[in-house]
Amino acid sequence: MGAISTATTLFRSLARLVRLESEFYAVAGRRAGFGDFTRQRGELLCEIRLAGGRLQVQDAAERSGRNKSATAELVAKLCNEGYAFKLRVAGDGRGVWVVLSAKGRRAADAYSRATADLERVVSGSSPPAALDRMLETAGLTERAIGKSLRQ
Repeated sequence: MGAISTATTLFRSLARLVRLESEFYAVAGRRAGFGDFTRQRGELLCEIRLAGGRLQVQDAAERSGRNKSATAELVAKLCNEGYAFKLRVAGDGRGVWVVLSAKGRRAADAYSRATADLERVVSGSSPPAALDRMLETAGLTERAIGKSLRQ
């Protein structure tokens, strides 16, 4: 009976953790100015930032493990929302650079901080304790992201 209770508790804790992670990124996204925030958006912005602020669409697709079409669609959304813009690669009729705007750099920085906060809170904690700490941190991080993007 004890093993079932422990397994059930663990399963419920993990399910709460998955829901909380989704909510955490949604809150971070709203504060960062994303209408429809996803982890993929944040990770793509960070990949571009890590590449020096510009990256070709094909390279971004390879780094993220997505296909080029899905990456191009995500890039188009980021560009339409002012987080990035496109530049043609000189001498390559099909090559396109994706370049972060100032807004995109701030969003990438905010996403990186939110992710680091999440990982720091969770590491070394039991699932129930981690959930409690994440709830507290999510509120603090939400305010910090909003403040950094208003500057």
